[in-house]
Amino acid sequence: MRPTRVADWLQRRGFALRPWDSEREARIAILEAVSIPRPGEPEDPGDPGSALLTLVHSYAHRFIRPAAVPAGTDRNALSELLVPLHLGFYVYAASSGDFVLGGLQAVFESDLHGLLAAVVHDEHRCPLDPGCLHSGGACMACLHLGEPWCRYYNRFLDRSTLHGPGGYLMPDA
Repeated sequence: MRPTRVADWLQRRGFALRPWDSEREARIAILEAVSIPRPGEPEDPGDPGSALLTLVHSYAHRFIRPAAVPAGTDRNALSELLVPLHLGFYVYAASSGDFVLGGLQAVFESDLHGLLAAVVHDEHRCPLDPGCLHSGGACMACLHLGEPWCRYYNRFLDRSTLHGPGGYLMPDA
């Protein structure tokens, strides 16, 4: 993700960052302001590290769901490696799935633009709304993955970090 967009998003959520005027300086401002919680640590909505981890983690889970279908696999056959201090994540084949890497490679080589458009523009509501929204904005119908494949045990997830008022993917909403 672009450091200036993430820094703007963090500021819109009320977190103080030092001023920046370039991508490099925005990245440094983010690094100075956040400390990423470790797996098992409690969530703290008032902490910029928790907010950044929730953004990156929610984005990774949002990405995995539309990536699995055209790759010809179940979403639980894919896993994530989060690198929130680098504002990103990796998606890879989980070792226990019946997954052929060629399917994911084919999606990346031939339809990456379509996949990225689906992540941003496809349906972002949950079939279990409004209950899901009132319980934290993430459930097995929208963002959860099988817990063996999620290092943070499906915590630090919230659809509102991506979509809706103040969401990263819809900054003007």
